[in-house]
Amino acid sequence: MKKILIIKLGALGDVLRTTSFLPALREKYKNTSIIWLTSREAAPLLSDNSLIDKIHQLNSTTRKKITKENFNLVINLDENLEACHLAGQVKEKIIGPYSNSDQIAYTDDSREWFDMGLISRLGKEKADQLKKKNKKSYPQMLVNMLGIEFNKDRDKPQMVLNKKEENFGQNFLKNNNISKNKLIIGLNTDAGEKWPTKKLSVAKTAQLAEDLTKEFDAQIISLGESWKKRSQEIIKKSKVGLIDSGSNDLRKFAAIINLCDLVVSADSLVLQMAIALGRKNVSFFGPTPDVEIETYGLGEKIIPSIDCYFCYRRDKCQFKKSCLEGLDNKIFIEAAKKILTKKI
Repeated sequence: MKKILIIKLGALGDVLRTTSFLPALREKYKNTSIIWLTSREAAPLLSDNSLIDKIHQLNSTTRKKITKENFNLVINLDENLEACHLAGQVKEKIIGPYSNSDQIAYTDDSREWFDMGLISRLGKEKADQLKKKNKKSYPQMLVNMLGIEFNKDRDKPQMVLNKKEENFGQNFLKNNNISKNKLIIGLNTDAGEKWPTKKLSVAKTAQLAEDLTKEFDAQIISLGESWKKRSQEIIKKSKVGLIDSGSNDLRKFAAIINLCDLVVSADSLVLQMAIALGRKNVSFFGPTPDVEIETYGLGEKIIPSIDCYFCYRRDKCQFKKSCLEGLDNKIFIEAAKKILTKKI
């Protein structure tokens, strides 16, 4: 049997959204074993996915095993040197970046994506220009790497919950006195530590929770990481009794997201989970481009109407008040109304 190796280590949201090209991969390469190499942290996101035959977590043991195996195709979607070194050691076909030294190159069939990235062969200025002009989503470009046309009905990310995880979700409802007869909204305005510019402030988040509750008579679950001081402050500051999602592993956290009728989120792992689980969503974007996020008709996107939107600044906004802080909460309410009334 032929074997395909996928290398995608992180970040977590990127790993999950990369599963969107698995149906097309299976369609093109029938009777093939698909092995996915990822990080220990990201591995739970891929569990119970029937389109993946084996999941390897990157460590010294799997590193040696991978280099000794014979793969008919390696698809590397990470730009870091270690992933590229591993891809470069494969003798057969490669899609994506690879390296046989300290220099990283990438294949022509993957250039549409990597020409816009940090390893672009075109240089940073041209890469940034391409990024600004791009009109394709990440899933679309992934599928196009395979020489296949993107199909929204087929090329969706997947996160499959097992019975134990579904039961955890049901118990979460009972333990927190959450009624299925009232709207359940999951709220996340946080993002990874590398992207403080993606976040809403504590005060604005607390107010948004209040506004959503009043408008929809909704039950709001705080989907921020429970152990963070920021999450605790939001719950404390809110006047509507936010429900704490608690400190859970990724699978249980996904089970809580799966309970929500609507997820309101920053461009983050929470948004990718909501999309993969088929939950309606409202997402907001400031420093990062919305076009790369495919919501498959499940979502409404909120984009600041300013010239410097999609600035890719990670440290802080150049203005005293960021583009996200300047968004009126009425915009969130209207977006929520629109997607909640939409038939899927």
